[in-house]
Amino acid sequence: MVTLRLVLDRLLDPRPGGSRRYASNLAREIIARAPAGCDVQAILPKVPAEELERFETEVPGLTGVTQGPLKHETLATSWRRGLLTGSVGGGFIHAMGLFAPVRDISLSYGIDQTVVTVGHTTAFRRPELLPPAEVKFQTAMLRRVHKYASAVVAPTNAVADELMDVYDFGDRLRVIGGAADPAIRLPDDEAEGDRLARAMGLPDEYVITSASVDPRKGLEHLLRAMTLPEMRDLRLVVVGRSERGDVTLEQLLVHAGLGPDRVVAVGQISDQQLAVALQRASALVVPSLEAGFGLPIVEAFRFGTPVIHSDVPALMEVGMDATIVVERGDLAGYPERIAHAVTSVVTDTGVERALRIAGRDRSGVYHWEFSADQVWTLHADL
Repeated sequence: MVTLRLVLDRLLDPRPGGSRRYASNLAREIIARAPAGCDVQAILPKVPAEELERFETEVPGLTGVTQGPLKHETLATSWRRGLLTGSVGGGFIHAMGLFAPVRDISLSYGIDQTVVTVGHTTAFRRPELLPPAEVKFQTAMLRRVHKYASAVVAPTNAVADELMDVYDFGDRLRVIGGAADPAIRLPDDEAEGDRLARAMGLPDEYVITSASVDPRKGLEHLLRAMTLPEMRDLRLVVVGRSERGDVTLEQLLVHAGLGPDRVVAVGQISDQQLAVALQRASALVVPSLEAGFGLPIVEAFRFGTPVIHSDVPALMEVGMDATIVVERGDLAGYPERIAHAVTSVVTDTGVERALRIAGRDRSGVYHWEFSADQVWTLHADL
């Protein structure tokens, strides 16, 4: 029996988010598509019993779970320093992020391989957008990954190119993308959709964003765009966390000069609520300054929602010609360019219709089954 061991610490965060959805959906599909004679186990940091029970419910089909000797933050620090990397055992390891027991496998007595997923390169390209501790962890871990990992996975060719600008990974670098979460689906009953829309306080006409107050997401520029005259009849629905550290959505609204009546902050919502909010929106706006994949774009495509996003290379790769791209350029003029793009969609039914059709067509490119097969093929090749 060949066992693939997935590092799934991202599933310990109860909040929905792109990296968590990526890990959860890919793990389930890897289990479902395991070749004959193969099984799948998980590696986690030390967690309480109730948290382990919740984890095992979310990822059925695992044949075992190995816990590290320390809690997440402490174990991450140890692995960053090259300590305790053998504490979870060896074998075929596939980490869904930089939290990975990367070690010199030439010192191993067994057959070991460690594959590490690197979701973005913000720590190297725009370190000012991340907390200093996160920059320190990512830069140190990528150094170890370059030195010891059997292979590295990037979610897009754009991120792969950026990684090669940092280190020469040669033929160890592979691209394995994501897909929309199948749990994000509309209710069968339209009346239930109406009820969910009322419960969230959705306006009759609005644009939607999942950009949080994380500086990488560019929300402040979208809020400034909403203050411009051509956007005065639109309201903005913001999905997700409304605070990060000392920064809150309310502070960003004040700074942008946008009244709270123009924004509906729905917070963390259910998958079904998200489906309703996306399907009824005039457009999804993704103003990110940095990104590695662009999962919200793929989710919007499923519902035919027009998408407007920045010219971050990874987003352009995901959207291809099915979206409207806004140049970041001089950030002082970025809000005006966002506003122009949004109004070009909401005031022109021809543009809106073309984007809806193109988005639905583009959504067929992304499948978790394909991504899972790529993981198994990668480990077989190694």
